[in-house]
Amino acid sequence: MARGHGGARKGSGRKSDNELRAARALLDSVITDARKKKIITALAKKCEQGDVKAIELWLRYRYGLPPQISIVAGDEDLPAVQIVEVKR
Repeated sequence: MARGHGGARKGSGRKSDNELRAARALLDSVITDARKKKIITALAKKCEQGDVKAIELWLRYRYGLPPQISIVAGDEDLPAVQIVEVKR
């Protein structure tokens, strides 16, 4: 018998499209274009200073995450190196 763990609960699960749109609209209304420009300028300045975390953030937003590649050493039955790419 269930003891109150798991199962459907109010507020659980993915947000609806309407909730996501409302959250985006609220965020856009709070952060003005001038503020966005300040944030981007500050990020660019950090990148120019060599801040690794800022550079990683900029690259992720600009180009996305690189594909995950695993190299597996083989044995007699497998090729010496097998490369597996995992799409995200």
